[in-house]
Amino acid sequence: MPASPSPRTLISSGSSFEAEIGYSRAVVQGDWVFVSGTTGFDYASMTIVEGIEAQTEQCLRNIAAALAQAGATMADVVRVTYVLPDGGEFARTWPVLQRWFGDVRPAAMMISVGLADPRMKIEIEVTALKAARTASGDGVAVAGSGAGAGLGAAAAAPPGAVSGTSAASSMTPPATGPTVLADAQASWASPAVTRLREDLALALRAAAHHGLAEGVCNHFSVELPDGSGRFLLNPRGLLWQEIRADDIVMVDRDGAVLAGRHPVEPTAMFIHAAVHRLVGVACVMHTHMPHATALTLTAGRALDTTLSQNAMRFHGRVAVDEAYNGLALDVAEGERIARAMAGRDVLFLANHGVVVGAAQIAHAWDDLYYLERACLHEVLAAGSGRPLVPVNADLAAHVGRQIAGERLQSDLFFEALRRTLP
Repeated sequence: MPASPSPRTLISSGSSFEAEIGYSRAVVQGDWVFVSGTTGFDYASMTIVEGIEAQTEQCLRNIAAALAQAGATMADVVRVTYVLPDGGEFARTWPVLQRWFGDVRPAAMMISVGLADPRMKIEIEVTALKAARTASGDGVAVAGSGAGAGLGAAAAAPPGAVSGTSAASSMTPPATGPTVLADAQASWASPAVTRLREDLALALRAAAHHGLAEGVCNHFSVELPDGSGRFLLNPRGLLWQEIRADDIVMVDRDGAVLAGRHPVEPTAMFIHAAVHRLVGVACVMHTHMPHATALTLTAGRALDTTLSQNAMRFHGRVAVDEAYNGLALDVAEGERIARAMAGRDVLFLANHGVVVGAAQIAHAWDDLYYLERACLHEVLAAGSGRPLVPVNADLAAHVGRQIAGERLQSDLFFEALRRTLP
């Protein structure tokens, strides 16, 4: 008898376009994932940044989020189509595309044709094959790969769905055999990963320098750009100001230490692994920095993004987790926190702290720094006892788009920290 066809799964981003036109953000058929043409809109706020570089970044974040819902990652992408109204601008996107696809190298094509909205600078469509990364060349399973293994098995669940049984019961044993560990050690010592370790350690020291640290708690992480699901994390028990590149630890999706000389903290693993996988961001920073955390204790739970100019950069980018649920000591709680981000890249955790996500370390650090500055300004202004005077939401959104188009400032700030911090 012929085999019955595999069921079709429809993925939605929540974009108003999908309901109005009648299509899905992605369609899953067996191991194939077909992601529709995706633009630089933030689908949560339905706002769009102005520059083509920033729009490209947002396109890819939207695509990564759709793939995560389908149980896939950007490493599974086998074909990409880029659509630009002005083909002459394509070269400006290359640094962004290289960061996302430099190690994946999918087949690609660029088409120059008009788009539906004159604000759109680029649209990206991808096809992914989940089975494409299930094994390495020597037949050994790649750590973190396979949509049905480990934490990846939960990625197909719709946002907000939490199983009554802890996902830990379905996690596969960490692949920590000799071949996997040898590969991890080689990756950890490679020039590209060494640079990531240096940058992550620098971000931690910078956070300590600016008063964003709290004891030996809280963590920064960055996922390796090889699609393996492995990521780098600061270890347990070290002050942020003392952390150097050699102190950074490489872990797999299940929390097994693959490279490095220190242990890791369980809460870090559960939060960071879930955010990397479900939100689709490369860099995740979680802190209890004082003024941002202070606002999580108030009725609003977050900053007002229509007050200071620093706050306006986050307009339409903030989510709030209203339900403090104790320490994140299991997979389900980490996933609940990750799903609360709802496609945003800044999350205020009620009675707890904040999570910031970005495509690269320098940008996550810049957002974290200015988030705390914006919260500081709001707390100081509220403490004056004088009425607060916000701007209108349209102006706040405009300022947010302006700042999003000036990401060079983030890179310059990070390089200045590299020159000046010990």
